[in-house]
Amino acid sequence: MPMSKCKSVKVQIFKGVLGIGLIVAAVVVYPYEPLLTVVLLAASLFPLRGCPACWISDTCEIVSENKKQKADEKSGDVKPGDGGVAEG
Repeated sequence: MPMSKCKSVKVQIFKGVLGIGLIVAAVVVYPYEPLLTVVLLAASLFPLRGCPACWISDTCEIVSENKKQKADEKSGDVKPGDGGVAEG
């Protein structure tokens, strides 16, 4: 199960863009404000839920879970809004 609570790919992508944007901003401001760089890098950890690799892993898990849930709904194993629990 992903570390993050969201199950929406759109929200996860938004978090990634925000986190990577903060990392890019940290690199850009480094020559002028090294202390601000540290703050921006620390702030980037929150939307990414850790390192960028953790974000990528979470995103892949969310996409996989969404595909599985859609396939189950299509085959009739799970009712929409069932919370992903198969009958059996």
